[in-house]
Amino acid sequence: RDFDSLMFPPGFFFCGGEGQTASELSFDGTGSASLPRRQHAGQTHCWDDAEIAGVKVRSQAYLQNGVKEQSAGSMLELRIVDLFRAEGSHDDANYSESSGSAVRRLREDGDDRFLFVLNFRLQPLQLAIAWAAPEEPAWKATPSGQLFYNFCKAMH
Repeated sequence: RDFDSLMFPPGFFFCGGEGQTASELSFDGTGSASLPRRQHAGQTHCWDDAEIAGVKVRSQAYLQNGVKEQSAGSMLELRIVDLFRAEGSHDDANYSESSGSAVRRLREDGDDRFLFVLNFRLQPLQLAIAWAAPEEPAWKATPSGQLFYNFCKAMH
């Protein structure tokens, strides 16, 4: 698959409504700045799950033998990628609680799973990415699951 989603000059990046650019959008709930999920091959300016085939990660014995292994599947489900312009009173760091945010829309649509949100603030633009954890993840008791939950607790 060919991805170009994050290779863009922000002033010309189309997102949200027809003909709107990121520079014309404001984070005030009047229009969605969420990037669309890929619907077909060749679609540009969108997002999709990462392809893991061929991605090697450190094995448990990596420090002893230097061997990497094929990455397992995702622990979390990618739910949204949101690019928006934030200025003035709407320029707050708590994206998840902001009115009009894609995270707020997920909650209003009934998704009450744990969301891991990463918000890049590149004034005046912000890029927010949210992943959802499964209800009862099989990886919860694994070392990677414990590492993830410890990281989240430390950030809270």
